[in-house]
Amino acid sequence: MLLAGLLAALLLLSRVKKIAAVLVLALSSLLAAQIGLSGYETVARERSAKHIAAAIRGEVKPGIPFYSVQTYEQTLAFYLQHTFILVQYQDEMGFGIKQEPERWIPTIEEFARVWATQPEALAIMQSYVYPQLQQQGLPMKIIFEDAQHIVVKKP
Repeated sequence: MLLAGLLAALLLLSRVKKIAAVLVLALSSLLAAQIGLSGYETVARERSAKHIAAAIRGEVKPGIPFYSVQTYEQTLAFYLQHTFILVQYQDEMGFGIKQEPERWIPTIEEFARVWATQPEALAIMQSYVYPQLQQQGLPMKIIFEDAQHIVVKKP
């Protein structure tokens, strides 16, 4: 759209129609931006965890630990107003982990031991992590699942 508008504007400029060229370029730029923005809606669900929060809100209660296994969904923490305990994940959270080391579990094995001692707990993970935890025999019940994430609770 933008390229077509640019070519049309150049053609109009060659015929010394400056106002028409500017209007065509402005309109094609606007249309190109609108097309680009409307396309973002198709991926917005993949960029936000609002739909996850809506689905699991009833399960999230104060005092129940919520683990984020090998990932960290920043928008989920915001929508649930709940902090996570990170499992085998640091990335940009390295500074925070140094400040609050009790909110970090360095390995899946240690997480499995902690999970076993919890009377109630929740965990979010990428879909490919769930089978790994199942193989270790962790008791888990799926409460949410989509193409990217699985949220489980301890039964």
